[in-house]
Amino acid sequence: MRALISLLLLPLTAWSALGQTASAEGDGWTRSSVVVTDTQFANWSGTRGTNLGDPSPASGSQIYSSFRNTLSVEKPGTIRVELDLKGGNVYSLHKASGIRTEFSSFTDTQIAANITFLGIRGFQPFAGLAFNLPTGRSALPVEKRFVRMDSDLVPLGAYGEGININPTAGFTFAPNSSLTISPSVGYAFRGRYEQEGLNGNVATPGALITITRDTTLVTPGDMLTASSNLAYNFEKWSLFSTFAYFSTSQVELAGLPVAKQGARYAFNANLTYTFSETFALSAGGTWTFAEKNEYALTGALEKEHLNTNSHLVSIFVKPSATFGDVTTHGLYSFTHRDQNFYDIAQDRFVPSKIKHLVGGGADLSLGQGRVVSLEAGRFWVFEKDGSTFTGESLPPALSYAGWSGQITARFNF
Repeated sequence: MRALISLLLLPLTAWSALGQTASAEGDGWTRSSVVVTDTQFANWSGTRGTNLGDPSPASGSQIYSSFRNTLSVEKPGTIRVELDLKGGNVYSLHKASGIRTEFSSFTDTQIAANITFLGIRGFQPFAGLAFNLPTGRSALPVEKRFVRMDSDLVPLGAYGEGININPTAGFTFAPNSSLTISPSVGYAFRGRYEQEGLNGNVATPGALITITRDTTLVTPGDMLTASSNLAYNFEKWSLFSTFAYFSTSQVELAGLPVAKQGARYAFNANLTYTFSETFALSAGGTWTFAEKNEYALTGALEKEHLNTNSHLVSIFVKPSATFGDVTTHGLYSFTHRDQNFYDIAQDRFVPSKIKHLVGGGADLSLGQGRVVSLEAGRFWVFEKDGSTFTGESLPPALSYAGWSGQITARFNF
């Protein structure tokens, strides 16, 4: 345990030491710091809540605030060291059948250190080490579990997990000033955590799910990630895209293997065309897909016959206009999840759905790399018949409507 604590404190110790090193004069080092505060909110109402045994209309809301500080220390042409610290707090509310459930907690804390070697022009290898510290809440006892809401309705669908240690390595290749390619690979050693339990009674429509205060020890499985980023600029066009592959080991409950998530693929692209110094148009989207899961239905893990994972497609259009220090934008996004999705490690059910969002926002530049951004929008969500109980038209097609928004402040020092 002492060795683990010492390992987790290494980035903070390095943060302090590098800050002192960079402040020294005449040593050739430069230092910069970026502070980002972000508050996201969402409010929704719909035909059903998170309690599958209660068919009455429900509503919910969430406020998620985070703080991030990145310290960068660089010796030009030699090396750059970046240290990153992020934490947050969340408040969630769920209301149905006269039952009001509230939850407030810190979220998990992330600490990361990255080293980039700058000695070779156009080729910059890098390595990093990131930690997830369990300062949030993974187990939500009794009725608190109902604030574990659909992540398509609120910013956060889960509030914590265990200690994770994630080393990464890769390189950035820039053959010219227009093109940059950055592949990387990482492996997350994911620690165990407690999660609320269910007593096994079957929920029926019109009745609350019978729940218990007991918790279950979850081993979420380690995760291998391989990804590649591409950035390309040509005259008035700019493109940024990402492709990632995720593979996880088996999930265990109370020490027994229960499932293994199928390999997952994700692709993201963002294309921007600048008409003039005033007007620009951005459009893009994301696509994710996972292969078949494996379940321990007869003791050993066996691959499911039908793929219960979903394709998730999201596209957006974002026109913008800049007037002096203010940039305004409109926003429309469309999201389609074609099948039900069950997050094995977090015990979260995310139904198939279509989501529309219309909104807009503005960025205010305060000079010297300081920007305040505002964005808000109205969304509508439509779920299919039987999206909760597979193969039955129960519950009937569900619908939700709500507001979401975000306030972000970024300060460079």
